[in-house]
Amino acid sequence: MLAGCCLRGRQWYSRLVTVMGVIGVVATAFPRQHLDWGSRVAYRNPEDIEWTDWFPTAVRGLGVLSVLQ
Repeated sequence: MLAGCCLRGRQWYSRLVTVMGVIGVVATAFPRQHLDWGSRVAYRNPEDIEWTDWFPTAVRGLGVLSVLQ
């Protein structure tokens, strides 16, 4: 997706970076809700998934990295 946006031009890449920043803010502020929503989108049976205790903290860290890009 990143390569496609780069090939389309600066405006597309700028939009992608903005979207990633917004997702990063959500992941930083609400990591558990971000995981719940993402698992509903990505998995057939999201209720069967149990995240380890450290994983929301890792998601929060990735969110911070996304915002700082």
